[in-house]
Amino acid sequence: MNRYLCRQVHRNSVKMHAESAQGFSAAERAYRCGDHSIYISAKQKRRRVYVPLTDHNQYKRQIYIKLYPQKGSIQIRVPVDVGVRIHRDYKNQVGLALGMYTMLTTDEYQS
Repeated sequence: MNRYLCRQVHRNSVKMHAESAQGFSAAERAYRCGDHSIYISAKQKRRRVYVPLTDHNQYKRQIYIKLYPQKGSIQIRVPVDVGVRIHRDYKNQVGLALGMYTMLTTDEYQS
């Protein structure tokens, strides 16, 4: 089972390509929503880039801004909140750590 999980994690993990500048992430303190638009912080002090929005949504989380220079447009990707479901038939807990290494752990100990 351990070798199978290692193969699956190694096969499905993809490294990010930093050389392609298709977009960037913006933390919640790096932008401000208001007036049917979003103001994104620029590198220069006290400067923001004005982007008009097509909806009235306002966000308070990290967003990903994907650039389309050929069309002259951008796409804002926002993570969605998903409710936690509790299943009575689940007996063991499973922990998943997403960090420098992908790791899958359970609450059972094997020597």
